[in-house]
Amino acid sequence: MDVVSAAEVQAALGEVEAQLQSTMAEEEITGLSAAVVYDQDTIWAQGFGYANHEQQIAATPDTPWRIASITKVFTTTMLMHLRDAGRLQLDDAVMKYLPEYQPKSRFRNVPPTTLRQLASHTAGLPADAPGIGPQTVEYPNDEQFLASLKDVELVLLPGSAIKYSNLGIAVLGHALARAAGQSYEDYLAEHILAPLGMRSSGLHMDAATLSHAAMSYVPEGVPFPRTTPDFDSRASAPAEQMHSTVNDIARFVALQFRTGDNPAGGTQIIAGSSVREMHTPVMLNPEWRDGLGIGFAVGRFGEYNAVWATGGYIGYATSIMMLPALKLGIAVFTNYLGDAEGISRAALELLAPAFSAALDRVEAAIPAPAEWHKYVGYYVHPGHKGVDVMIAKGKLVMTSRQTGNVYLYGPHHKNTFLGTEGRTAGDLLRFDVDDAGNVLRVDTGNEVFERQPGAEV
Repeated sequence: MDVVSAAEVQAALGEVEAQLQSTMAEEEITGLSAAVVYDQDTIWAQGFGYANHEQQIAATPDTPWRIASITKVFTTTMLMHLRDAGRLQLDDAVMKYLPEYQPKSRFRNVPPTTLRQLASHTAGLPADAPGIGPQTVEYPNDEQFLASLKDVELVLLPGSAIKYSNLGIAVLGHALARAAGQSYEDYLAEHILAPLGMRSSGLHMDAATLSHAAMSYVPEGVPFPRTTPDFDSRASAPAEQMHSTVNDIARFVALQFRTGDNPAGGTQIIAGSSVREMHTPVMLNPEWRDGLGIGFAVGRFGEYNAVWATGGYIGYATSIMMLPALKLGIAVFTNYLGDAEGISRAALELLAPAFSAALDRVEAAIPAPAEWHKYVGYYVHPGHKGVDVMIAKGKLVMTSRQTGNVYLYGPHHKNTFLGTEGRTAGDLLRFDVDDAGNVLRVDTGNEVFERQPGAEV
């Protein structure tokens, strides 16, 4: 059975569409584009309302949106790309690549800020560079930005807490450009966007892109100016400048599910281990039970771990959110001043149970090789109540009668299985089989259990 075609999944996708339309009406959202990704495929994508209300240009899955702070996870992906290539290390000092960065500090004995601290918002920097805020109409150019770094002062002891910092990611982008020996924009385009096939994404919009891009909208009375989708953030580009479509960003979402032992290359722009590392908390926020990895926010979503990134600019709200265990993700781009992350979460609350149920049925239908049935039985060990070995969902299942714990194993070598999750993940389970093919015992690595002939499981 195909997971995506399962009845409950198709019903949930229909509910998501209805929910998005209802939210747009309630929140008075001008336009919205959304895409749902399962593993490596975009399984649903729609546009609603208007990208440009004045010109009656409809929002579609191919509408270009300013994605604002989602840019940051592309900057941190650049960090991992350079690390995988051996050009730098995550705990290198920022000053190694950007000697202009020498922040003032009222704290004593502070070691140099690292690239990892910038990427995880734990460097103790203020939220923005001096003079940059919601009503700023002109950002500093690179020369002005680098000159201003001498006036930056730490507001928190580095490594002591999470403090979201546009400034920190901007500094990171400039340091990475120095390490790469290539401009940030060119490196992003050549090594990240092009290999992923993100042909409708970048830092600057040409005339053709701008002609159908989503315009910003703000509620009447909000004291902030509307911004254009091609607004130039100049030196702060690594923190907020990118534009993309939901069809394009879906390719980046799919990357987040390629976390195996595969090396970097082609569309696997960073190694699977590096993708996992980006999803691993560098620091947790004890108040919210979430935290930050390398660029991404991480936390719990019901029974699952979630990974996400959001963007908010005047008149734009964007979000990508993934549940890696289900290989399920969603992107929501809007042109309103609101909560795109909340919209994404509400959609995943509909989708996750449906995908979980469909996946359970698929796993239950996976046949085990006939030869595995010889391992099924009851095994004992002195001083232990013994273990039962069974087959379920295409795996070998061992249940301890002593503790009630259940352990899952997949195939490894002849008469040898590999733990797939939990306490026995990566552990080998070896069966001793005689020349006649009779299973005599099983070795868990810690104990050897003798099989009981004729005993029922």
